[in-house]
Amino acid sequence: MNQKGKRLLVRVKDWGIGIASGRLEPSPSGSCLGLLSMRRRTGLLGGNFSIATAPGRGTEITVDIPWRK
Repeated sequence: MNQKGKRLLVRVKDWGIGIASGRLEPSPSGSCLGLLSMRRRTGLLGGNFSIATAPGRGTEITVDIPWRK
């Protein structure tokens, strides 16, 4: 977590197996609903949410939101 000016930047990274691109959207089984919720909540706060991932190369999730004291 890092504060840059009036923005809060949070990055979470792992070096696991990654996520296949087709699995980033919610499915009927309910998988990836956590990611969908994170994306929606970030948007409600006026921020940006991104996922960088590749099978076998890990995943990095970035949340960048306006910082309000």
